[in-house]
Amino acid sequence: MNHHKFSGSVVLINAAVVGLLVAAFYQPVWMSAVHSVSDILAVVVGFAILRKYNLSVFWLLAGMLMYVVGKSII
Repeated sequence: MNHHKFSGSVVLINAAVVGLLVAAFYQPVWMSAVHSVSDILAVVVGFAILRKYNLSVFWLLAGMLMYVVGKSII
């Protein structure tokens, strides 16, 4: 059995699944939650905090909640 063909097919299937997940995320979540440049900035900063500092998702959500409440007050 040729393992190169099998691993190549697994890579293609993974790429297809990632594409489907991105498409499923974009329409309902991104289109309803991101309305301005400040929202995009909050998403990018939150992602960077998760990647760089390995922070718990709980604390990230708490920070995002403060962002949303602060934005609604202003």
